[in-house]
Amino acid sequence: MPMRRFVVLLLLSVGLSLGLVGGLNRVVDPFWYFRDVEVAGLNAVKTKFRWYERHVKPAIVARERPQALIFGSSYAEIGFDPTNAAFTAGRTLRAYNFAIAGASWQDTFCYVDYALRHAQVKRIVLGVHPGALPIADCTKAQAELEGPGWGELLFSATALKASLSTMVEQRRDSPSHTREGLYFYTRGDPATERHFREGMRSRLSALPNCTLEQAAVLPAAAGPQNAATPIDLSAVEYLIKAARERGIQVELVFYPSHVFALELAAQCGRLPAIWEALRQTAALLDSSAKGAAVRAWEFFGYNEVTGERVGNAMRYWQDPEHFNYEMGDLMLDEMFAERADGGPHRLGRPVSLRELERRLPAFLQERTRFIESHPWFYEQLRALVPRERWRGAEPGAAQAGWRKPGTHHRAGGADEPTGQAVIRARIFASRVRSVGAERG
Repeated sequence: MPMRRFVVLLLLSVGLSLGLVGGLNRVVDPFWYFRDVEVAGLNAVKTKFRWYERHVKPAIVARERPQALIFGSSYAEIGFDPTNAAFTAGRTLRAYNFAIAGASWQDTFCYVDYALRHAQVKRIVLGVHPGALPIADCTKAQAELEGPGWGELLFSATALKASLSTMVEQRRDSPSHTREGLYFYTRGDPATERHFREGMRSRLSALPNCTLEQAAVLPAAAGPQNAATPIDLSAVEYLIKAARERGIQVELVFYPSHVFALELAAQCGRLPAIWEALRQTAALLDSSAKGAAVRAWEFFGYNEVTGERVGNAMRYWQDPEHFNYEMGDLMLDEMFAERADGGPHRLGRPVSLRELERRLPAFLQERTRFIESHPWFYEQLRALVPRERWRGAEPGAAQAGWRKPGTHHRAGGADEPTGQAVIRARIFASRVRSVGAERG
């Protein structure tokens, strides 16, 4: 065969192969980048999206330019459905969940900054943990945010492998996400109780000196003793400025926890730090009317939603920290829906200095009432933590809530009048507030 003919045939073969590979990857769209061809049994279930969402979600936001966006870590990605009617103003706003599983605060800040530069943002829900929220350097994140190139999407071996796997896995896998970016995670998994046990043990492993007990009076009531250190909230100031200049509504959400995770935080002395972070955030938002376009919300509480009994068919929770979108819908409704009855919020409260002044004593009393009215509380908590991390007697029927009405169980086994428990709650609240006063 003449060399010229051989070269032509080789080039044609290479071109045809690339065309077939590119065409297959374009149709299957394993990373959910193009989003225009979905055929049941072929590519409708995007089994590989969760592995590439950090690269694809920014590209989707830049191309589709949604007006209502959700940001945060896996808590927000799993818990907030962007199609919620209240969040989308009655479905009039294009919405997307731009939260990313495993995202750090620095990652999340860069996603917010990217969206503000590339989308027509009118409404933001930003999930955070109480603590420092600094402005991050997004230089290193630029490559990830710019997304994959056409060559990688259409002609790479990675894309071809992902396309073939996507087609093979259509009948034996379930979607990991919705089209709007909501992550299902372990939703529907019949082993929810095991996830709770693993979650509680993981949290306790980070607190090696903490053991739990049937304790109505919290160890945190003895402190804190030192003045609080100011936390860096420069990213909140950045959001306030951007919201005011662009007319964006920003709702900063402190993630809720199941009551068992709350109880762990309470007994391990973490509440003062949490409330101090809320106080400093509230002070910033309250000052000089800066927070007019930015509100913060906390959903900490002992109630029938956060206190859903642990089992393998739970409505609101996947583990002690990850909540289902049914709970997220309740939260979004409270943040965005107009309350026709003008009544109090059911689950959460806007964070302000005035509200926090009342909230901590109320929170502690709410904890007492919930534990006393749910006899199973300590029995189930004990079953979810390692034996070596529980001190004192095993919770029994008499220890799990069947006490004399009008009494409050004190650490050490004795009961005290509920009025004394309220006094102790007020003392605890005053000591938490003193952290800020000492700094001033």
